[in-house]
Amino acid sequence: MSNFKIKSMKTASVFTGRCKMYRILLALALLLILQNLKIVGAVWRYGFIVEDERLVSINKVVILSHSNEQGGPVIAGWSVPPGCTVQGDPTKVPLLTCASEGYHRVAPLFKEEGYQEEERYIYVSKSYFTFAWYAVIPFNGFLEGGRKILRMWLIDPEQAEFSEIVKGSNYPSQHSYYLSINFHNLGQFPIVTLPDSTQKIYGHFTGYGFKDPRMVYVVPHGYISVPPWGFLEVSDAILLDDGIIFLMYDMLLWRSHRDKVLQIRPEIFFTGVRGMVQRTTCLADHPSQEGVDYGKVLVWTDDTVYIGGSRFTSPHSDGKYFKRLARSRMGGSFRTVAFGSDPNKIAILIMDSYYMVYLYMFNLKTLEFTPKHLLSKIAPDQILRGHIRMRFYESSKESFLMWNETMMWYSFRDDSISGTLSLPGFRDLSTAAGRSWIHEVVIDQNWNLLVKMSNNVVFFCKYGVTKLVRLARWILPSSPASLYSNANKLSFVVSHQDRPVKAYYYPLHLETLSAMFGGDYSCAYVTFKHNMKKYYYLDKGQENAFWAQLVYFEWKGVTIQVLRSNKALLDFDLSRDFELVHQVFTMNMTIKATQKKDFTSEPNYDLEMSLSQGIVRVEVMPNLIGNKCELPRNRVSYFSVGCPPNRHLRVTKHMTRSILQLDTYQFGYSLRPWGVKCEKKTFHNFTIPGSVLRTPQADDVVVIYDWEKYGCVFRMHYKAAFRPDFDLYDGDTFVRTVHSNFVVWEINGRTDFSYNTTMYQAGCLRDAQTWDSILKTTRYPVEQAWGPGIYKSCFVLDDATLGDMNRPYEIMNRSFSNSLTFSKEDSAHYIFTARIVDPNYSFCDLRATFAVQTFGISKPKYEYLILYVTLSFTFICLSILGYAYFKYVQIFRDLQEKKKHS
Repeated sequence: MSNFKIKSMKTASVFTGRCKMYRILLALALLLILQNLKIVGAVWRYGFIVEDERLVSINKVVILSHSNEQGGPVIAGWSVPPGCTVQGDPTKVPLLTCASEGYHRVAPLFKEEGYQEEERYIYVSKSYFTFAWYAVIPFNGFLEGGRKILRMWLIDPEQAEFSEIVKGSNYPSQHSYYLSINFHNLGQFPIVTLPDSTQKIYGHFTGYGFKDPRMVYVVPHGYISVPPWGFLEVSDAILLDDGIIFLMYDMLLWRSHRDKVLQIRPEIFFTGVRGMVQRTTCLADHPSQEGVDYGKVLVWTDDTVYIGGSRFTSPHSDGKYFKRLARSRMGGSFRTVAFGSDPNKIAILIMDSYYMVYLYMFNLKTLEFTPKHLLSKIAPDQILRGHIRMRFYESSKESFLMWNETMMWYSFRDDSISGTLSLPGFRDLSTAAGRSWIHEVVIDQNWNLLVKMSNNVVFFCKYGVTKLVRLARWILPSSPASLYSNANKLSFVVSHQDRPVKAYYYPLHLETLSAMFGGDYSCAYVTFKHNMKKYYYLDKGQENAFWAQLVYFEWKGVTIQVLRSNKALLDFDLSRDFELVHQVFTMNMTIKATQKKDFTSEPNYDLEMSLSQGIVRVEVMPNLIGNKCELPRNRVSYFSVGCPPNRHLRVTKHMTRSILQLDTYQFGYSLRPWGVKCEKKTFHNFTIPGSVLRTPQADDVVVIYDWEKYGCVFRMHYKAAFRPDFDLYDGDTFVRTVHSNFVVWEINGRTDFSYNTTMYQAGCLRDAQTWDSILKTTRYPVEQAWGPGIYKSCFVLDDATLGDMNRPYEIMNRSFSNSLTFSKEDSAHYIFTARIVDPNYSFCDLRATFAVQTFGISKPKYEYLILYVTLSFTFICLSILGYAYFKYVQIFRDLQEKKKHS
């Protein structure tokens, strides 16, 4: 046994010696090769007349350019395939045109031998899309209310004037003008979609082109005042609606868009700042949740995390811009913070005193911490290499990237898929980029991930793909630069070396196609699209339907998957149908989202209401995604389950023969009844007899009628039965007519009205609820006493007592004849409030107020004459009696005096 060990050790040492020898020989060989082949610090680029890579088509111009470091090689020409030609001086700005479709290899040639650069395979299409939109906001294009005019027209890049090419024209050239007219005559017009919005704006044609008078958001800009001693070192910056927050060293400084002065402000000033991050998703139209501050900016120190809003000039109640979110305990420190895939959550990376790192999700609504398990799969020494950053994708489940200076990790769908994001053949990105470090990570609106290294090497992959692709170099290694993607889905490389700072258009799609040409890259499907909107609002019983379509080749194993959060809030019904033509499948999926929960028999209605509301994030995407695949821009939709914003009831009049009169139409529209003209302010107040109140009293009550609040009055004959009907609206948008059960009460406490249907006539199987029975068993006032939480149908047989079924049935419905009847003693004024009591109708507390004025009761002609005659006769009699009394007393006194004298 010992002999075997000795032999094994000898074999191992011999093997190690041979490996060292091979390494030395390999290094010498590489050195000899590099002496003959010099890779210089130089790059070449290409561009277009107009910044749109979709215009790269047959016989269209591609502008080539070349730049190198000082002492670099001199370019001699360009290597292009047959069918392509290069015109012009190769050392200046040559123009490339290709007469055939497909990939074309292009590379520069040098006068010196041994020099070479990366070749590119430029894809030229045969697209007929050769025109581009030009848009400008004119200097005098301001309208009322702060709106601006966006003027647009079509240009042909090769026929446009120079001012249109450099974006300096306010009016179309003659060629562009007639081109736009031709499109207008053919029925073509622009449709403008605002960033992160589903709103579409349709332009109309004028003498200066197409335009649309809508507000366009323009980011102000300006220069920072530089102190006399030189430049300030900026670690990070956050762009707000009204200014910029700069992180310099470990403190925060403010620069307003208005005065453009860098200053220290007490609203944000504190030291020890370790980092800050900005929310990358737009929440302008996001369904808000009560009590949740989503925020736009996160700032953290060693032991505290703060959150701030989108405007510096809108501070919190304490006058501070930031609000404290969380503090660390047990000696832990915050390493990095990020906004989560769920707008309600933020991610916090904490390191304890033993250098152990933990990742938690902090819920802005519940203020609770939940651990994430990605870090359990990563060695702690790998995480703590340099500054750590995180970036979350917009996704149905938590999906994010985390990176330090050398490595990048991914976690998709709540840690169900996780690992290291790398270039095949390399263990980390630093090694793949020649010992560089990660400088910047960008995710654009087409779900492209770009990782830029400090030496300007760029890696690429699509969302959900775990293998990176290295792109050809676009900027010299020694040039400081950064990546930028704007709202128009255009990518740029910003050069910090130029003065002023210059942005170079970056044809990302063509660059990725070139980098993947000839490699093992493919997409499992041909096209994928859907018609999902960004935001949906679902009330009880509502249904929203949308579709998705996937076209793919046979036997690819691809399908459409629907991922969602908060599954208990919504029910999804998926239906698929297939079509096969020449081995190409088309899958059409119909998706229906519905809220089906039954609240009728819930013992704790309010609790179930709270638990059944929330936001569901829905993600529709293919199950197989590659770097060559195209994904829809809107891949995640937000379903807000609850009361839609501005949902309310509008009162309509149930027209029957018993309704005898409406007010004369004179003074325009009123709020109630909706759409009915009426004469307003025909009376100022009215009197309610104290005897008809719910709590009778001796004094009558005088009520001032608020015409602005209650609007028009329904004028009804006192013998007519009246049933109000309601329509449901979201703002001014009609939703549907209301056929649900509702109850009414008179807001001033009148009780001299009734109903024309009894419980027996309604078909009740048990004692129905009434206002008297409700108020006897509750401590709430009338306004809150009877609602969906305590509603019980009398058409469901249970153990309830069977009382007097000849009492009025006090619940009304549009499809039922039960109506209100009014006092027959005197003409009266009523102000009613109606409330929906069906527990399965809406998450909203739906109420509507309307007023009724009865007429038709006339007093007898001599009703008051009898009273006056009676009072007059009584007065005369009393006067005669009084006179007779005093006369008798006087006579009696005279007789008494005579007797005394006699």
